[in-house]
Amino acid sequence: MKERVKILRNVENKYVEATILPITPRHIEEIELIWKPQLKHNNCWDQNLDFRTYFQKGESDTKFYVLECNCMTQGVICLTSNYLSMLEPSKNLLYLNLLNVAPWNRLEIQDPPDFKGVGTTLTTFAVIHSINFGFQGRIGLHSVEKAEKFYEKMHFVNLGHDISYQNLKYLELPKDDAELVVLNYLLLCNLN
Repeated sequence: MKERVKILRNVENKYVEATILPITPRHIEEIELIWKPQLKHNNCWDQNLDFRTYFQKGESDTKFYVLECNCMTQGVICLTSNYLSMLEPSKNLLYLNLLNVAPWNRLEIQDPPDFKGVGTTLTTFAVIHSINFGFQGRIGLHSVEKAEKFYEKMHFVNLGHDISYQNLKYLELPKDDAELVVLNYLLLCNLN
């Protein structure tokens, strides 16, 4: 499964085609060998994340995808389909385990970043995946502090700190807001 998407190349201020596809060993090597040294050099929150082990421990209901542009991994996402909503306890949702963008796409590392919209595009991909699973776009996640504002701009509801999960904030995207995320993305892609 491959999905074509668009992301903004900042240098040209132009939207370019990219692809979201299942992760492969090549992507894992790229993340370990190219991303990690830059993450460590810039003292990023995810500098010590053992990506290789993380990707290999996935369960059957967990899927990893990358956003690729110019034959380079620009972002990675991990989704798990076996979770219940806290906003609507009887409803299922898609849990977003991990969302990372390449170091060169992070404003705090490189200004301007090579590409803009990688995280938004991957999150929108997760919403569409949730819709396809019959979860009506519902997404849940635990967020590192640095990313909380990103998710709140996308209308995720902050449900407070979860002491059972490193005291990170738990956020959910309700189904009504999920539809807006997808519509905004489609509108943006069709205008450019």
